[in-house]
Order: sequence, then C-alpha cells, then structure tokens
Amino acid sequence: PHTKEKDRVLITNIYSEWKVKKKGNLLDVEHIGFMDPSGSIPQWLINTNVVDSPLKTIKNLKKRVE
Repeated sequence: PHTKEKDRVLITNIYSEWKVKKKGNLLDVEHIGFMDPSGSIPQWLINTNVVDSPLKTIKNLKKRVE
C-alpha cells in the first residue's frame, strides 16, 4: 500500500536474520533478508542498500564490541 504521500512507498513485510559462527580465530557472518515494498523502488537504490547496509551494520557492531 502506498502512503498518503504519492512519492513514498510503505514497506509492510520485512524479514532480516543474522547468523554468526566462530571458525577458529575468525567469525563467519551470514545475513539473510527479505523486503516487500508493495510498490516500485528504483533498482539503483535497492542495489546500494543491499551492499552498503550489511557492511555498515558490521562496522557499527565492531565499534560497540571494541
């Protein structure tokens, strides 16, 4: 469904899961996500967030752990 503002799309269904496993001295991190925007979103915006958002989350998590 669209919001009252015609230039916005309301996301009504979203799922995100992080799996972190210790492998020796390293961590294996897996992120699984699904989003149904119920409308049209430009492909460049989707691609940017698919790449940048998980990396940004991991960097922020590292800062909190240190």
